[in-house]
Amino acid sequence: MFGPIRGSWPDMNWKGWWGNNPPYHVPTFILTHHARAPIQMEGGTTFYFVTGGIHEALDRARDAATEWMCALAAT
Repeated sequence: MFGPIRGSWPDMNWKGWWGNNPPYHVPTFILTHHARAPIQMEGGTTFYFVTGGIHEALDRARDAATEWMCALAAT
């Protein structure tokens, strides 16, 4: 999704392979070791970069999901 990048973000202007309207249309939480400000995209997708570990990422995803299902994906 945002890789294969190793280390800090080399280009803060790069927002993924999908263009301005990614296919998710929901808040999306990216587990990473390198902090980055959230990226708001068209169609309701906002990418949040979580550095606090898998449990923090899952808790934040569950909170954002409210009554909707929360799903995990890995690459």
